[in-house]
Amino acid sequence: LEREMRAIEGVGNPAATSGLRRPEIAIRPDTARAADIGVTVADIATTVRVGTIGDVSAQLPKFNLEDRSIPIRTQIAREARNSLDELKLLRVPAASANNAGRSVPLDTVAKLEMGSGPAQITRFDRRRSVTIKADIAGAPLGAVSEGVQALPAIKNLPPEVKQKPYGDS
Repeated sequence: LEREMRAIEGVGNPAATSGLRRPEIAIRPDTARAADIGVTVADIATTVRVGTIGDVSAQLPKFNLEDRSIPIRTQIAREARNSLDELKLLRVPAASANNAGRSVPLDTVAKLEMGSGPAQITRFDRRRSVTIKADIAGAPLGAVSEGVQALPAIKNLPPEVKQKPYGDS
């Protein structure tokens, strides 16, 4: 849509809020393999959360001082949190009959890869949203709006994408 908007006379600098990306680690569970071993997706999520940001449970052990209690939180070193090789070694508890009380490395039940995701997720009416803004240099807003509505990208939106007019147009 941004590319198509550049062809409309009077439209300048179209930009979408979704354009900014940031690096992230994607963890994709192998549900069939995990089920064979007795690992749930919740087990994988808990292992990664506890390993990277620490446990946030009320069950955390406490360091008691005279005037307050301080929760004791453990997590892996900051450098290791950005290393796929280190994260693959996190141990996930297995619960199947032949693996009871044992654990398996994370990469046994999930695929880890570097990727990128939106730098920020915005919502409008409780749905994820992308705002597309542009400058209109002297062109009438109505003419620009009609031009945008005639673009193939707008006419062929996927069924799960809805257009919500907001602001001036």
